[in-house]
Amino acid sequence: MGIFVALTWAQEQGQDTGNVTSGEKVSAAVKPESDENIVPIVIARPGQVKEFFFTTECTLGITRSAGLSVSEMVDGKLVSFSEKEYDRDGIAIKVSDYREATEFNSSSQFAPLAEKGLGVFKVTISIDPRAKPTFKDVHLADATCSGHCKTDFRIFVVNDPKSGEK
Repeated sequence: MGIFVALTWAQEQGQDTGNVTSGEKVSAAVKPESDENIVPIVIARPGQVKEFFFTTECTLGITRSAGLSVSEMVDGKLVSFSEKEYDRDGIAIKVSDYREATEFNSSSQFAPLAEKGLGVFKVTISIDPRAKPTFKDVHLADATCSGHCKTDFRIFVVNDPKSGEK
């Protein structure tokens, strides 16, 4: 659904999105060339704050390693160091530290996930009111002393009032 909205916006802006009806070809502005995974996308307008939730099998508590971190990717390669807070080009991303993550995860509403060995944590994405339309690939990791869990997601900043949520 989010990718469809992003493609629709790209088409309205006159960008080449290829043959989106069959899903065979998508503009590099929306889909990196080497990406073979289905990756979630957050679509936001300037001034919006969104919370995005993830689950992990890796620990959310104290660890001898880095814990949760976020990094920017370009062409499938990391271009920033892993950070708890990322703030560039009007996009601010905050991942929880171990205290926040374990407190959030301890809520009784997440008990069914905990029974399956999954921890829940929140990523907060804030778009500066002056941000210009842009697109970022983001790498999210949970580096622990007993393992490493990771995933990627995308952020697409649009000025179109029809895209994203109010």
